[in-house]
Amino acid sequence: RDRSVSRGLGDVYKRQMYISKRLKELRTVSGFSQEKLAERLDVSRQTISSWENERSYPDVHNLIMLCDIYSVSLDDLMKD
Repeated sequence: RDRSVSRGLGDVYKRQMYISKRLKELRTVSGFSQEKLAERLDVSRQTISSWENERSYPDVHNLIMLCDIYSVSLDDLMKD
C-alpha cells in the first residue's frame, strides 16, 4: 500500500476528530445544550450528538449556521 495514501487517510481522521471536539467545545462554551442548539439549527438532538461523537458531520449549510451562531469563521471552526 502506498504510504502517502495511508498518511493522507490518517490526516483526514485527525481532522475529523478535531472537528468533532471543536463542535462540542464551542457548544459548551457558548452555553448551549445539545437540545437548544438542535432547535436553532432545525435538526435533532441526536444529530448534534452524532457530530460531536464522529458518527457524522455537518453539511455545508449547517457549518455556515454554526459559524454564525458561534461568531467564528469557517477557518476557526475547521482548523486547529
